[in-house]
Amino acid sequence: MLQRSILRTILSTGLLLTFVAGCAGPSPRSNYYLLNALPDQKAGQTTTAASDGLSIGIGPVSFPGYLDRPQIVIRSGPNEISFSEFDRWAEPLKNNFTRVLKEDLVERLRTDNIFVYPWPPEAVFEFQVSAEVTRFDAHPGDSAKLDVQWVILRAHDREVILSRKSSYTVELDRSDYKTIAAAQSRTVADFSREVAAAVTEVYRREHGH
Repeated sequence: MLQRSILRTILSTGLLLTFVAGCAGPSPRSNYYLLNALPDQKAGQTTTAASDGLSIGIGPVSFPGYLDRPQIVIRSGPNEISFSEFDRWAEPLKNNFTRVLKEDLVERLRTDNIFVYPWPPEAVFEFQVSAEVTRFDAHPGDSAKLDVQWVILRAHDREVILSRKSSYTVELDRSDYKTIAAAQSRTVADFSREVAAAVTEVYRREHGH
């Protein structure tokens, strides 16, 4: 009798677990996103350094700790953020940001002599652009925002020849994560446009153009 009772208990428990698992359904699928480089849509206003001799290094680029995670960060209030568990960046956000910044600058400055920190052995450049991102997130249905402090240094003597604090905002007409990632890409493009103009001005001043 004891063995039959134990067997009935095991069978009942197994059926209950099977029922619960069936009700739970499949786990939600994670979605992955990337920032992407964007062509300059302001026709006729692309910045060029007017010289094949321009060369720059990008980095180091630093990010705040709250962005050091795969989940996309959403701002729901001035002092409140949340993390989307199933909507994630496909690679570390800082790496993606730096690569896209380089790609945008290659187009705007019309030069391939752009190197990303840590510098490859063959890297030789005249100017260095270093940046500290202090905010890079979005408020769904409102806007995506990038705040960054950045400098341009003369590479050979490490002298800071330009220092700025910049903010970029792109309005959001939708709340989905695809739209958010696209808007954040646009803020990086806007940042690259300002950097390209500043680098061009510095280059011309340094070379007497």
